[in-house]
Amino acid sequence: MLPEGRPLPGAVKQRVGHLLPGGLRSAAAVSGLLLLLFYVSSFNYRYSQDSSDLHRPVALNWRALWPLSCSPMASTPTNLSHIVFGIIGSLNTWKGRKAYVESWWRPNMGFGGAGFAVSYPLVAAMAEKLDGCIKRYPHSRTADYLIYICILDLGIAISPQKGFHQIDLLGNIAGLLSSHPQSPLLSLHHINIVDPVFPSMNRSESINHLMKPGRVDQSRLAQQTICYQREMNWSVSVSWGYSAHIYESILPRYILRKPIETFRPWMGEAKWPMFMFNTRPGDSTNPCEVPHWFFLESIQLGNEDDIVTTYSRAAKRGLIPCSLGGNHSADHIDRIQVFSPAKTRLE
Repeated sequence: MLPEGRPLPGAVKQRVGHLLPGGLRSAAAVSGLLLLLFYVSSFNYRYSQDSSDLHRPVALNWRALWPLSCSPMASTPTNLSHIVFGIIGSLNTWKGRKAYVESWWRPNMGFGGAGFAVSYPLVAAMAEKLDGCIKRYPHSRTADYLIYICILDLGIAISPQKGFHQIDLLGNIAGLLSSHPQSPLLSLHHINIVDPVFPSMNRSESINHLMKPGRVDQSRLAQQTICYQREMNWSVSVSWGYSAHIYESILPRYILRKPIETFRPWMGEAKWPMFMFNTRPGDSTNPCEVPHWFFLESIQLGNEDDIVTTYSRAAKRGLIPCSLGGNHSADHIDRIQVFSPAKTRLE
C-alpha cells in the first residue's frame, strides 16, 4: 500500500482538478500524478497483492509496452536508465531505483508522437510549482502539452528520443514498426486502439509475441536492416524481431527507410501533412514497389553463438511479378531466416 498520508490518484485529482475550470479536469489530474510519483518514489514501496491494481503489468493496465531491462544492473541501449514501467502501473519495480516519469508531447519530440523522460530532480522542481503552472494555463486540454509548457516555464530544454511512440495513429501500424528509426524501441502507447501488431493474433498475443525477441536483445528490437539479392533483383528489409519485406526490384535505402502508410491519422479531419515523418503510399498496386510481408514466427539460439529469427509470410500479394530486370517473383518464398550474432558490438 502507499505510505500513510500520501495521496492516491483520486486525491491528486481532487487537489488539482479544480484548477482547470476552462479545460479538462482529467488533464489536470494526469499532470498532478507527477506529485504522486514524486511522493511515492521517496519511500520504499511495499504493496499488497490484495490492495489495488497498481502493480499489474503495464501492457494490461496502461496499454503500453515499456523497456524490458528492468534490473538496476542490466545494460540499457540508450543513455536513459531505469525508466518507470508506466505512469502508475508496476510501482513495485521502483524499489531501490531512480524515479523517472514518462509523459508525452507530440510535435518535434521524435518519431510519430514520441515523448520525453522526466528525471527525478525535474519532478522535484515541478512538484513545487505545478499548481501555479496549471493556474496559468487554464485552457490546456491535454496533460502532455500541459506538462511540456510547465517544463519550458522552468527554463529547461527537452532532448528528443526517437524510441518513444505515442502512436497517435489508427489502424495497422506495421508500416511504422517495419521502418523504425535507428534508435532503440522504448515504448508503445495506445496499443489498445491500433490493430494487433501481428495480423494473425489478438492484441494480447501480439504484445507477448513481440516481447520474445525483446527479452533476447532489447537493443535490436525493430531495428531495420536493408540488403540486396542482386541475382534475383530483390531488395530485402528486416525489422529485427518483428517483420521482413522482399521487394521484387532494387529500391534505394532512402525509400525503404520511409514507413509504408498502412495506418491512418489519429484525427479524422487531419490535413496534409498528416504525419510528422515522411511516408510511402500504402495503397500502391505497383508490383515493383509493394513488398511481400513476413512477420516473426519464432526466435531461438543457433548452434554457433547466434540468434535465429524466422519470419513467415502473412499472405499472398495478389499482384503480378515485377518485370524490371527480369521476372524474379518471390511468391514461392514462405519463410525467411535471419542469423544474428548473439553478442552485440561494443563499438
